[in-house]
Amino acid sequence: MTARQIIYSSTIIVLGFFQALPALLCLASTNIPVILLGIIWGVLLGKFWSSTIIGKWYFRELWRATLRLENLMFPEV
Repeated sequence: MTARQIIYSSTIIVLGFFQALPALLCLASTNIPVILLGIIWGVLLGKFWSSTIIGKWYFRELWRATLRLENLMFPEV
């Protein structure tokens, strides 16, 4: 894996983390309305990722980047 591929994969994963971070923070709350807001955010994010061309491309790239970095970190023996 070249350095450019590693940077590309890492960037895709970091962007996905930033998009999902509000939902994770809301779900970690103890306040019920905030938890519901986190669930709504997660559903809307999933709906966006599955309904638009850019969202489908991004989710596919996020999945591939995760697998690439996983294979880099934990090579098969």
